[in-house]
Amino acid sequence: MGVTRFVIVIVVAAALAIVTPRALAQESEGSLGQSTAEESPATDEEGDAEAARALFEEGMRELAAERYDGAAVLFRQSLDRAPRAATAFNLGLALRDANRPREALIVVEALARGDYGGLARERRAEVDRLRAEVEERVATLEVRLAGAERAVLRIDGEDEGVLVENEPLTAHLDPGSHDILAAVTDGPSVEERVDVEAGERTRMVLNVTAGTVVVESDEGGGAWPWVLLGVGLAAAAGAVVAVVLLSSASGGPTTDPVYGRIETLRF
Repeated sequence: MGVTRFVIVIVVAAALAIVTPRALAQESEGSLGQSTAEESPATDEEGDAEAARALFEEGMRELAAERYDGAAVLFRQSLDRAPRAATAFNLGLALRDANRPREALIVVEALARGDYGGLARERRAEVDRLRAEVEERVATLEVRLAGAERAVLRIDGEDEGVLVENEPLTAHLDPGSHDILAAVTDGPSVEERVDVEAGERTRMVLNVTAGTVVVESDEGGGAWPWVLLGVGLAAAAGAVVAVVLLSSASGGPTTDPVYGRIETLRF
């Protein structure tokens, strides 16, 4: 009886020695695999949120120091990591004050569409005010093509779109001088430099056959007469606008799930 019990104990121990390491290995491997699959995304998201917050705060310091181009770079980097309406709004402010209204308008319009999250009613009112202010600083250029069915419109060397004869193509530009080119495949092209001013709409007709450019500009709701331009246009005088940044109309800081308490800036 004692021998039989001893033999059974040996057999059971041997079985455990064979099965247990394999079972533990499978359980351990499965647990590690599941943990890696579940925890990695959370870790990445937390890292992105922390990096976005740090970039946002650095951008706020640049904005307060009136280093607007530097602030814009930091806010863009923050948005790439964690899209937030507060970041996009301050990016719009930085671009506006860096005298880059065209880029500011693109950001503010995306913000108004909800691309960076929903907006409360009071925040939407601030975005609408910022968009209206930026629109006043943007120049609008309307281009028509004559003498060809189609042409590629290039502004300052970059493709803006395809011109179709007698159909206007509208572009928003920063105020100043811009090189306008209508490039026709297997045909002549026409090119001109034009000055555009903030808040005004300038209309151009590029006649490929005649090689001429006709420009009309709106000013104060009226229109200038049609004029034929030669090479070289007089530069428009620039205006310096002083801007004061104030805290939000709500009377205090707001709360953001990533950045905590923030000061939203507006006019």
